[in-house]
Amino acid sequence: LCVLGVPRGGSGALPPEKPFNISCWSRNMKDLTCRWTPGAHGETFLHTNYSLKYKLRWYGQDNTCEEYHTMGPHSCHIPKDLALFTPYEIWVEATNRLGSARSDVLTLDVLDVVTTDPPPDVHVSRVGG
Repeated sequence: LCVLGVPRGGSGALPPEKPFNISCWSRNMKDLTCRWTPGAHGETFLHTNYSLKYKLRWYGQDNTCEEYHTMGPHSCHIPKDLALFTPYEIWVEATNRLGSARSDVLTLDVLDVVTTDPPPDVHVSRVGG
């Protein structure tokens, strides 16, 4: 029972808000790391679990990322077994004991988000005036 938006008991606890701002990158065309922002009020006074889900766009089954917190508190790393030349759908589900929320779906091809390492041993020098 809510009174003026505060659940009975006065805890201020709320269901999670929709995660947003999902961004992903690959270091080697075989993996994918994704990061996201929790809903506007963070964990809304209750512990919130986040699950990054992904699937091949047209015919894949839902998969759940398993290596969390690799690049900060709201991140996950998919280390292998990704298909190339096929778009993936990626989303984040937030769940606490009062409910759940799902982010918008990000569609990407791993080849479009590859970030290569800079070349080694590069030196810069001024030429001319």
